[in-house]
Amino acid sequence: MAGSLGKSIRRTLGVIILLVLVVIVILLFSIDGIIRKAVAIEGTNATKTQVTLGDASLSILNGKLSLGNLTIASPSGYADPQLLSLGYCGVHVNTGSLLSSTIVVPSIKINNLKVYIDQKGTSSNLQQVMNNLQAQPQTTAGAQPSSASSSSGKSLKINDIVLTNTLVSVTLEGLPGIKPTTLSIPIPKIEIANPTNPNGRPMKIANVIGAVLGQIAQSVAKDPRLPAGLRSGLGDAGKMFTQGAQGAISSVKAAATQATQQINQGVGNALHNLLGGNK
Repeated sequence: MAGSLGKSIRRTLGVIILLVLVVIVILLFSIDGIIRKAVAIEGTNATKTQVTLGDASLSILNGKLSLGNLTIASPSGYADPQLLSLGYCGVHVNTGSLLSSTIVVPSIKINNLKVYIDQKGTSSNLQQVMNNLQAQPQTTAGAQPSSASSSSGKSLKINDIVLTNTLVSVTLEGLPGIKPTTLSIPIPKIEIANPTNPNGRPMKIANVIGAVLGQIAQSVAKDPRLPAGLRSGLGDAGKMFTQGAQGAISSVKAAATQATQQINQGVGNALHNLLGGNK
């Protein structure tokens, strides 16, 4: 009797071990698809526009994640179908943290990033997406999201983000006194060390996207070919992310109003100069 019981236990354990191995194999073969789906879902929820990821490859042993063909669509109403396209992103991950609530990421390297800014009057596809990111419900350290629409997904502890070979295309239209034109702006190497949120709030995918777009906006704002008001508006929008102002919806509205006033002022100055006001 005891022998039969022992055989049953061994047989049951063998079946359990076999099932676990099957699950592990399935996960290993499907984890790239899981990553693509997770990035697309989290990115789309954060930006309120379509995010797609074409390629994802995770090496568990080396702790390296490679992403490619990432795109963020423009909100509806803009000529450029895409706001952003990414050629390659290499992520170094602490594999021991993958099963924890906070994933440790020593480095993120982004190469061949293209951003298409479509400025129509006082609004742009970049500003609208940044406003969407800014309006994401935030949680304090250790707190749980209050609803399904709250910031979700695992938290991220990132040491370093480096962007190389970034190119920004800015299309200007609907600005009084300024002919519709498209400018190509190459961006110097950008390095973001230890990106964090204020008040100890955990970093999420939305915060990472915001930090990158914020730095790019500040770099674009330095180009002297852009109208003065637009440069000021982009600079202010970028600071909202790089200085840790996520979640302050009232600040978004105030900055949007200020940016509109600055753009209008810049257009007014341009018209003044065109009419010979400085002669």
